[in-house]
Amino acid sequence: MGEATRRALRRSGVASVHVADPATTEGLLALPALRALRQQPVGLVTAPGGRGLLAASLRERGAELAIAEVYERAPARLNRSHAGKLLAARGRGAVCVTSAEALRNVLAVLPAPARERLLEAVAVTPSARLEAVARAAGFGTVVRAPGPTPRALIAALLAHASGQRFR
Repeated sequence: MGEATRRALRRSGVASVHVADPATTEGLLALPALRALRQQPVGLVTAPGGRGLLAASLRERGAELAIAEVYERAPARLNRSHAGKLLAARGRGAVCVTSAEALRNVLAVLPAPARERLLEAVAVTPSARLEAVARAAGFGTVVRAPGPTPRALIAALLAHASGQRFR
């Protein structure tokens, strides 16, 4: 969840907003406030689809869930121009992989030469799960960031580019 969503929830009267660091499903499930919920109401701001791990885990812990699907994961709408720009790019690129579903969508619609070029890029991921997804997709170089924020992803990429170990 971004800072703007957190502020909007507080303005709407939500007294307790929990954001994990790293901001992943696994990070949220590790928060002490979400360990034993015993019929406590919990609201999730999410999108349709996804793994469903967070909701299932919170229900197992006793939460009474209210789920607000406020955004949608739409398939990539790429055309020949996008593939052409990817093929014409000089040097080695970088891709921030923050969603397995989004990565699958992009790889599914790219023509083979553009897909191969994309897989030559450095993939930057915020979690072990997405690191495994990127490797399985065919990325040769995968760098793990400490979290999914743009700042964390770019810091990991810069550390990689300068030859530093980030973990």
